[in-house]
Amino acid sequence: MGNSLELVLGSKSPRRKELFAHFNIPFGLANANIDEVSTKKNPEEIVLDIAKQKNSELRKQLKDEVIITADTIVVSPVLKVLGKPKDIEENRRFLLELEGKTHQVMSAVSISAYLGNKEVSHIFVEKTLVHFSSFNQLSLEQYLVSGDGLDKAGGYGIQGRAIEFVRAIEGCYSNVVGFPINRFGKEAQTFFSKEFSCKTWQELFLS
Repeated sequence: MGNSLELVLGSKSPRRKELFAHFNIPFGLANANIDEVSTKKNPEEIVLDIAKQKNSELRKQLKDEVIITADTIVVSPVLKVLGKPKDIEENRRFLLELEGKTHQVMSAVSISAYLGNKEVSHIFVEKTLVHFSSFNQLSLEQYLVSGDGLDKAGGYGIQGRAIEFVRAIEGCYSNVVGFPINRFGKEAQTFFSKEFSCKTWQELFLS
């Protein structure tokens, strides 16, 4: 099906880029330069707000493209949002807060497109429960020194060495990595089939 729709993934995360590539459709990349700060108090509202902020910022620059943005947060057992640690010591504090307990990972995804002169949009949040075991002290220190957790919400990445800390998960694995692939496919199908009357949403981006 030929068409002129172009898709942009609004993220600088190599993990989201790799996950999104599984859909086997062409897409560009852009980065929304926002502070990623929300005035919301509830964790779910915070992650939804930031994903929406990213999309709105990119929409100022990109008028015709379909824009997809996402944000992922880690929520501690006491409902504290853990962002990206600023240094190794904060990374250590984050991980010790999660040790031996169950926490949530929430990813919000925002989709926006233009249909005629009207902007249409959709947003959703996916939640996964992650159960951490007690840590082997040497493994913890080796992980901290590696710096792997410094650019990741909660101070760890499940797809790397931190998998050693994970006893079990309940829900979507890719959501913990940073983008809920399965849920997105279903949400995108519902959204695009309604707004663009397509059989499969991927066909909109395949020439």
